[in-house]
Amino acid sequence: KLADKESRNGSKYILKCLSAHNPVDLVVLILGTTELKEEFDNSLEKVGKLLEDYYAKVIPKTKSKIDGSCPKLIIVAPPIVDEPHAHRLYRGAGEKSKQLGRIYLEIAEKNKCYFIDASRLKVGSDGVHMIKESHLELAKMIADKVKNIIKKK
Repeated sequence: KLADKESRNGSKYILKCLSAHNPVDLVVLILGTTELKEEFDNSLEKVGKLLEDYYAKVIPKTKSKIDGSCPKLIIVAPPIVDEPHAHRLYRGAGEKSKQLGRIYLEIAEKNKCYFIDASRLKVGSDGVHMIKESHLELAKMIADKVKNIIKKK
């Protein structure tokens, strides 16, 4: 089981991924819900520190070996966990998830990253995963942000 969890650790893979797809113009990153599972016992500060130390401080400073460019990063705050409907693994995640948007915005601003707040998007009956309409809305939010970034070039 430990090996399976390690294989899903994006912080261990991100630099290899950026190198393999070099040059990368833009990375869209949404995380935080899994980190709020009760089993990890993560504080909001720890979740923010993980995002900042492993992604926000790393991705925008990873230079391409081909053209020297660095990818831009869009940080997406995930939807709020609907705790009464979520699996018991997410006990305590509802209140914490309500604050991720504020924390992620601060991290994005501090590290000159872009930010999207998807916290208002609806989750399904499992209390965690977005419904179809929310996926469509998130896709539009990301597309609009990317268009704005491209216009600034």
